[in-house]
Amino acid sequence: MKSNRTKNFSEAITKLTENIFIIAVLIATTLLPMANTPLAQAARPSWFPNYCAIEVPSGTAILSEYSYRTPNGTTFNWSPARCPGHIVDRAPTINDWLADGIHTLGAGEGNTYRTITSNWTSPSSSPSNQGNQGVFFFDGLIRSDGVWLMQPVLGWGCARNTTGACQVGGQYWWISAILDNTNTHVFYWSTAITSSTNRNIQGKIFYADPLDDCSITDAGFKIIAKENSISSSTTLIWCDTSNYTYGYAGVLEGKGVDSCNQLPNAVNINYTSIAATTDNGASITSWTGEWYSWTPDCGPHASYNSGTGKLTLRWHT
Repeated sequence: MKSNRTKNFSEAITKLTENIFIIAVLIATTLLPMANTPLAQAARPSWFPNYCAIEVPSGTAILSEYSYRTPNGTTFNWSPARCPGHIVDRAPTINDWLADGIHTLGAGEGNTYRTITSNWTSPSSSPSNQGNQGVFFFDGLIRSDGVWLMQPVLGWGCARNTTGACQVGGQYWWISAILDNTNTHVFYWSTAITSSTNRNIQGKIFYADPLDDCSITDAGFKIIAKENSISSSTTLIWCDTSNYTYGYAGVLEGKGVDSCNQLPNAVNINYTSIAATTDNGASITSWTGEWYSWTPDCGPHASYNSGTGKLTLRWHT
């Protein structure tokens, strides 16, 4: 049996060891990037833009560009200093939108969109050349100053963080609700849900007033990406009461695409059951197809059929 002195000494050493371990953990934790905050800049492709990408739980309310509240009521505030500058010195051949269907609000149509909804089916095949590219399909709204883009997204590949690493997604299909600041490249996305080919997808954005999740504005937008095939959805809330005058019934976007076989092997996607309304109750029923020139030319094209209410985006044509 140990003496009391030996026992007390042993207990003291044990306690000291535990305290040292706790202190070490605390120090290490402060040196690591915080959860749900942008990562510090690290080695990444030289062409990669300065995106500050933050993945948040479904149902999170974005209070401002640098503040958000998760569904459990926890508010996070962070500094733009976590998004160091980066010079883009080489871009892939395709690193932007390829095609879309747009309607910009005009006289008599209202001051802002209140809702937009589109349905589409994920392509029947994935890209044959599966590298580091990202391919994204969505509908969306852009604010009248061109800064904020709300988008319920079906994606294949990676949406990347400031390190250029794959933050969400991979070489498979997924859906997420995304909010993107087109000036600062700060963007939030809700927890992604794995999807697949030939799945029925719905992208929906609507304005709600009141909206309890938005404590300051008491109003804002809900962005919902839903896979109807399995009745599963992921949501983001944007506490903004500004006017959104640019509506997109459908968009095809490529990031890091260097060859046409890095796009899906399918040749088109159809956006259907398109519905959009404005603050004066107007329903928007016309959409103008736009497409953009890239080299190599993957044949992007967009057309809207007013008779069927269908927006078709094409590639490989």
